[in-house]
Amino acid sequence: MRKTLQHGKSHTKGFVLTQNGDNHLDGWLRKFTIAPQIGAGRKFFSRPVLRAFLTYASWSDGFPGDVGGTPYLNRMNGLTYGVQAETWW
Repeated sequence: MRKTLQHGKSHTKGFVLTQNGDNHLDGWLRKFTIAPQIGAGRKFFSRPVLRAFLTYASWSDGFPGDVGGTPYLNRMNGLTYGVQAETWW
C-alpha cells in the first residue's frame, strides 16, 4: 500500500478570468482540490488505486447559476467530496 498526495492543475488552471465574445459571461473561477490515494503498487502508474477527494471552488457573481448545477444556483462558492476508484487493463 502506498500513500500519495496529488496536486495538479485542471482545465480551470486554478484561477481563470473569462469573457466570451458577446460579454454575456465575465468573471473568474478558482478551485483547490486535495486527493490523497492508496494503491496496489509503489510505482506512480500502479493500478488499481482508491482516491478520496475534496474540492473547494469559488466564482464571481458574473456566473449566476452557471457553475455547479442546481445545488449552487444562488451561491458563489461550493464544496464537493467523494471517493474515486481507478484501474486500467
